[in-house]
Amino acid sequence: MFRSKASSLLRLLPSSDEDDVEVELEKVAHQIVCDVNESVVDDNNYHARVDMDIALDCVSSTLLSLLSKLSTKLNHTLPVALIGNIVTNVISGRFTTLQIAVSIVLNRKGLIEQLYDFLVFCSYDEVLWFKPSVAAAAVSNASLEERVSIEFNAPPDTI
Repeated sequence: MFRSKASSLLRLLPSSDEDDVEVELEKVAHQIVCDVNESVVDDNNYHARVDMDIALDCVSSTLLSLLSKLSTKLNHTLPVALIGNIVTNVISGRFTTLQIAVSIVLNRKGLIEQLYDFLVFCSYDEVLWFKPSVAAAAVSNASLEERVSIEFNAPPDTI
């Protein structure tokens, strides 16, 4: 009798470990999206030079924690800044300060457009749109001596 009723009484269930992982991933993803949506972007203030703090300012702290758990090479490093800015751009639909600044410094249309396809930089048209704003920000933030010659080449300690 058991054999005849076994198929109606038993059913296959997915592993509870897989379910738990999926639920936790959903929680982490939701928190990252919330972090990005809560971050405030100042469209009126552009930076001619971007340091690590400015580059990571728009990146979800949850995402930063997750990446640092994957590898020590992703703990407050340039690669994590780029990854975090790309993720922020994908979620928010807005280019980040780092993406705009690096695109302006690069200033090569073909390369910018290729990296735009990978969401690394903003488009070349946006570079042309942002360039006057960044130049104005650089002039307004520069000291009297710096105003004579403002360069968009980042020194080694900036991005």
